[in-house]
Amino acid sequence: MAEATGAPATYLMVFGENHPHFHVLVTPRGEDVPADRRSGNILRLATEHADPEAAARLVPEVRRAYERLAAAAVPLPS
Repeated sequence: MAEATGAPATYLMVFGENHPHFHVLVTPRGEDVPADRRSGNILRLATEHADPEAAARLVPEVRRAYERLAAAAVPLPS
């Protein structure tokens, strides 16, 4: 995420309380995010500044970064 967006921080939040499946939110946190919307409060931005089109435009770059990093990963011992 950092490679694709240039964000100085990436948040990874895991939820599972209300749904019978594993749900993960991965979100970059840019320098433009005010201090009162950082950490867990970043979730407030989902309603305040949602931009689905901008998020969709990031998908190809995030996919390329993931594929490059996954290909370079050292396999775990079995």
